[in-house]
Amino acid sequence: MHETKVGLAPGAAFGAGGEHYLRICYAKSPEVLGNALDRLAPVFDL
Repeated sequence: MHETKVGLAPGAAFGAGGEHYLRICYAKSPEVLGNALDRLAPVFDL
């Protein structure tokens, strides 16, 4: 979060089936989401 300035939540916080996943709120404009994903991609080597 500090590196990308994008907030993520651990999937496990939403139940046992969410382990090994991350949650992101996508209730934003496509432009804002695109910018966030562009910043996250290098962190996850996408």
